Amino acid sequence: MNKLLGFLFVLLACNSVVAQNFSSPITDDFKHSLDINSENYLQSNFIKTNIVYRLFNGNSIDQNIVDRLTNKLPKSSTFFFQSSQNIKFKYQLSDNKQIGLNLSDRLIGYGYLSNDLIRLIAEGNKIFTGNVAEFNQSYMKAVRFQTIGATYKMKLDNQHLFKVGANYLNGEFAVNSTLRHSSLYTSPFGDELLLYANASFSITDSANTGMFSNNGSGFSIDLAYSIPLNIGKSDGQVAFFLNDLGQIKFNQNSINYNVDQSYAYSGIYIENLTSYQQSVFEEQNPDTVVTNILKQNNLGEFSFKLPATFGIHTTQSWFKNSETNIGFYYSQIAKGIPFAFLFHQQFINDHIYGSSSLSYGNMGGLDFGLGLGFESNSIKLQISTAQLDGLVLSSYLSGAGINLHFKYKIQ
Repeated sequence: MNKLLGFLFVLLACNSVVAQNFSSPITDDFKHSLDINSENYLQSNFIKTNIVYRLFNGNSIDQNIVDRLTNKLPKSSTFFFQSSQNIKFKYQLSDNKQIGLNLSDRLIGYGYLSNDLIRLIAEGNKIFTGNVAEFNQSYMKAVRFQTIGATYKMKLDNQHLFKVGANYLNGEFAVNSTLRHSSLYTSPFGDELLLYANASFSITDSANTGMFSNNGSGFSIDLAYSIPLNIGKSDGQVAFFLNDLGQIKFNQNSINYNVDQSYAYSGIYIENLTSYQQSVFEEQNPDTVVTNILKQNNLGEFSFKLPATFGIHTTQSWFKNSETNIGFYYSQIAKGIPFAFLFHQQFINDHIYGSSSLSYGNMGGLDFGLGLGFESNSIKLQISTAQLDGLVLSSYLSGAGINLHFKYKIQ
């Protein structure tokens, strides 16, 4: 499979194998504890799981898979991935007050690709001879950063719970690309090209890379508030939360490209945009689209806003030794839709419990998940997947992965 297609799709997969966290954003637990979480997931409405697997393992993608990808594209082709590795230490100040220290490494990426752009990446411009390929409003955004944060939680006199968190953000890497009104015309015989590009592209300093490298700094806050809510005979709560309200400013060594120009070429035929032997990317063709665009760069700062998430979450205990969570989340990611889920956890005996989930929205479709956990007086272990359907039916559905949680209750 061609290299650019592989790069784009492996970018989606390399650090994110997937699952949402359905736990309450704030709980009535003020004891000392140490939590280690791996909360990761990938959602897409056009990239099937088996394509991600093959690219992640370095396997080739044959023409049949390319045809299946390009022949059944949705009206809006979107993706979203997040990988978050967290360590949290919580210290009890009193029966109704607690402070916490959080350390995390996070990767977030999302985007919208026009169908013509996906077909151009996968098959080259030969399928557009005599026609115009439109790339309007396509974008890809990704950021990796580390956080050091502090939290404060308290229970009010009316049994309401309140939590606030503040985080310093170390900006390691970011890329922000947008094609606003761009198009490519290929003549019927493939001997003339007309490219109009109205685009911007920003990326952090390529000379300063690696985990925990500092290319920028930022700040974010998290808020949560819950009130008792008993539905039926259940003891429960409803919580409102706002996460990741903040941004990172990347430094003056960042590279920025801004293009608003037309390019006309004769005598060049792109057999396959991502085949270096038959495309405008060839080293022996210095006067190419890419070469000209890459000349139009400057060094300077740019900002990356985190996709803040607002949500409503309720926890109820309708059955003996069980917990049921229902939630609605909305994230500031264009082209996405609100995310809704139903989650149920049931203890099988004193220590073993199972869970199941049904979710829909954001950048993906309907997903089903299962989980298994162990809990004692001092330890809690849990493994789950929120997208079991994507694992089992990888050739037809999107999303797959694992969610891991470890908690040590300090006595």
